[in-house]
Amino acid sequence: MTTPLWLNDPRILLNREKITELWPTSMMTKNDKLNAVTRLVILLTALGFISTGRLSIIVSGIVTLGLIALYSGNTSLSKKEGFDNKPLNTKNFTMPSKTNTLMNVLMTDYMDDPKRKSAAPAYNHTIERDIIKKTEDGIISNFEDDSIKERLFRDLGDEFDLDQSVRPFYATANTQIPSDQNAFAKFCYGDMVSCRDEDTNSIACVQDNTTLYSQL
Repeated sequence: MTTPLWLNDPRILLNREKITELWPTSMMTKNDKLNAVTRLVILLTALGFISTGRLSIIVSGIVTLGLIALYSGNTSLSKKEGFDNKPLNTKNFTMPSKTNTLMNVLMTDYMDDPKRKSAAPAYNHTIERDIIKKTEDGIISNFEDDSIKERLFRDLGDEFDLDQSVRPFYATANTQIPSDQNAFAKFCYGDMVSCRDEDTNSIACVQDNTTLYSQL
């Protein structure tokens, strides 16, 4: 589900799942980034006024929020289309985890989870971000140092290294037990002409025969 901008729904600033988001990251959507900056401005304004008692702190905070609102309004006007993918019902899919970020069938699943659901589509932007997030969490969990999270994936070089390291891995075509081989075969070869159908596809028997064509 798309996160609303705080101008449209101010309650999102106090949402329990979002209230700790105070700094925009590359994994956030545009609305999440603007909401995070807004929370940070409000927090700094409150702390600044409490510590100094100066009204100018509040004025600067209000001006900053006004600039954020103006920026969000300008970007919404430049939006060319309002189409978006339908939100996924995550209950119907196997979602990424720290131990299986790409949601592929594991050997242990044949015994432990034989009725597992198919994997969520990895090409979906939300799922793609979740895959990267779970990959980062899996890497961080290998360290005993609690401060390692603050030192990893914090600059462009770290993000580039992460992208390069996950590039060889991919989600397989089938993610269920047992594999639906019949549907996969139809997807690959369902519309392919066959030489067996001599009455309707007689040309299929000779279409790749370069020797015959050269003689003709």
